[in-house]
Amino acid sequence: MLLHNNKELFEQIILQISDNTGIRPDIVEKDYFVTILLKDLTVALPHLVFKGGTSLSKCYKAINRFSEDIDISLEENCSSQSQRQKVKESIIKSCESLKLEILNLAQTKSKRDFNRYIIDYPSNFSQHSIKKYLFIESSFFLKSFPTEIREATSILYDFLFTNGFFKIIEDYELNPYKIRVLSMERTFIDKVFALCDYYISGRIQEHSRHLYDIYKLYPLIEKGNFLVSLISDTRRVRQGKSFCPSAEQGQDINDLLSKILSKKTYKSDYELITKDLLFESVSYDKTVETLLEIIKSEIFC
Repeated sequence: MLLHNNKELFEQIILQISDNTGIRPDIVEKDYFVTILLKDLTVALPHLVFKGGTSLSKCYKAINRFSEDIDISLEENCSSQSQRQKVKESIIKSCESLKLEILNLAQTKSKRDFNRYIIDYPSNFSQHSIKKYLFIESSFFLKSFPTEIREATSILYDFLFTNGFFKIIEDYELNPYKIRVLSMERTFIDKVFALCDYYISGRIQEHSRHLYDIYKLYPLIEKGNFLVSLISDTRRVRQGKSFCPSAEQGQDINDLLSKILSKKTYKSDYELITKDLLFESVSYDKTVETLLEIIKSEIFC
């Protein structure tokens, strides 16, 4: 039996977690549904690669913020048309098994490099600054490498395990599960490029979260030859993509980061949106110190 089917216990645990951690009930609830939906997909899709901010919080425990989108891709050399079709079929089946409704199914096409599935879920708590629906984003236009196997957990599981509620974990199938995840180093690199891409395109809103993630990731990754080589490889696979202008020849990442700093491009968005999703207090000024460190390191030169 899944925990949300025991509505009274589900709500009781969520409220207890909120009281003890300060994390809002709507966030704990949504994180739970993200976790069980992703778990169902991993069973059906052995070549699935989990990536993005949600992978950083659920698998690496590298960030202390709520990340709600499920960003998935497929391993290198596993993104044939039949595999892409299987991704769509698996998303449909997983939602059906969990009694979740895909609201825009007719608008998704398995032949596309990118699809965003909008999924309704049963929420019992008022939502503040988070999206009303679950979102699965499947993308195949960028090769996903390197990857590693990690365990994924929910906020709910982490609290129950820490406080010794092992029977509830077992009875309601809340244990961690293994999943293939894009490496922290590659995610860091993608986020630096993305920060510059959105600056170039002027699409700033809701993207200041990358500042926080970069701030958290930079101290955790090795800064040697492997990272420099991976930056070069990542730039190569991003080149030629209309949504990746900062990877093109002639674009200077350090110069773009300097402009982002001097213009305080993401400050307003960070203070209005990103700060409300953090489980810790980190100022805008603190995050941009990391951009200065990246510029001085010259790893993107």
